[in-house]
Amino acid sequence: FDLARSVDLHLRSAAWTGEQAVGGGTKDLLDLGDLVTFRGRHFGIWWKLTSRITAFDRPSFFRDVQVQGPFARMEHDHTFEEVGEGTRMIDRFLFEAPCGALGRWVSRAVLARHLQRFLEKRAAFLREIAEAS
Repeated sequence: FDLARSVDLHLRSAAWTGEQAVGGGTKDLLDLGDLVTFRGRHFGIWWKLTSRITAFDRPSFFRDVQVQGPFARMEHDHTFEEVGEGTRMIDRFLFEAPCGALGRWVSRAVLARHLQRFLEKRAAFLREIAEAS
């Protein structure tokens, strides 16, 4: 749970995008109400996304919601379930691209696959850290 809400580990897991924390709080572990702004390069363009933690139920769930950024709408649910002696992390990432029909086409053609790959790389990184601990 704490690995997934760590700003430092988010940056390390997304190093391939040049991800930086450029605004929000200075603490590493995000809590309810916290804001954080990330800047990263996707598709060769630098983007900024500011999210707020809008729901928090330690150690099983938290949600971050875009308050400013490239999406028309974005919600990311992080759910954690005990499985035997381990934990399953489930990411539910809902988004709407801007620009109406064009945005929906770009989402289907490119964006959904890119975001899935981003989340899969992040999950693999967090799993590696968790298993090494």
